[in-house]
Amino acid sequence: MYFLKRILVLSIKILCALPAFYLIRTYLPYFSAHSYQVASFIDMSQSAADTQLYHCFNIPSGNYKDNYDLQAIRMTLIHNIIIRGINSIISYAPEVNEAQVKPFITYCLEGLTRFVHHHHQHEEKLYFVMLEEKMGEGSMGSNIQGHKAFIVPFHQFEDLCKSILARQVPYDAVKIIESVQAFAPVLIEHLAEEIESLKTDVMHKHFTDADLAVVEKKMDQLVQGDTSLVWDAPFYFINGDSVNGAWFPPMPAPVVFVAMNVLYRLHSDAWRYGCADRNMRIKSRFSHLEPKA
Repeated sequence: MYFLKRILVLSIKILCALPAFYLIRTYLPYFSAHSYQVASFIDMSQSAADTQLYHCFNIPSGNYKDNYDLQAIRMTLIHNIIIRGINSIISYAPEVNEAQVKPFITYCLEGLTRFVHHHHQHEEKLYFVMLEEKMGEGSMGSNIQGHKAFIVPFHQFEDLCKSILARQVPYDAVKIIESVQAFAPVLIEHLAEEIESLKTDVMHKHFTDADLAVVEKKMDQLVQGDTSLVWDAPFYFINGDSVNGAWFPPMPAPVVFVAMNVLYRLHSDAWRYGCADRNMRIKSRFSHLEPKA
């Protein structure tokens, strides 16, 4: 109901503003005296590009409707969204021209970096706190340290993107890829370790059904209240998994319909850079990096 109220109000506002928005987005570049500069184009063969991309994690066995199994399954789906976000930036970066700089960098900032920040804030603010109440103080310490391990180069990537968007530096695909590769291996190693700490046997050891029900309720409230249907929802879907996680994210069907058929169009030029289409169907250029079905 919370999502439905938000989506109804926001959809009415967006529908009223869409005509003006499209006119501005279409014609404003023609009157702008300051276009984006591209410092270099790089020619990357498919095989060379593949060596820089990352495989998604296989989904843990179990039933996502069982809260004990859900913890690791859901975390894997979320972490694979991050991996796809990284892969898509690396893969598309060499193809970006002057006209595509703004939407591509918007995808980097409002897609990947926003998603990672929010995900880790939710964990540290509430999820890990509730887990430690049952698993013992410090039990999530290694996961929190994992957040800190990659944050410096991650912020450097974020700052680079902001500088490009502000036209302080020209767009350079080589620098974008190098900046992503500076944090990606450490981040992905952390993502793998975090999943292991949430496996079903670990959950059974420390939690009752009632305990996990409380965790789920509180986390749902936090995430729903902090989710942007304009920015977050599209990123979920264009880097989602229709094969192993068609149920995720768990949004009501009317919300999904409006988010991906109305709100999506506000920034569709940015969302074209995802690993999947808006129905979570993986693009062929990324299919070999997907988890086993």
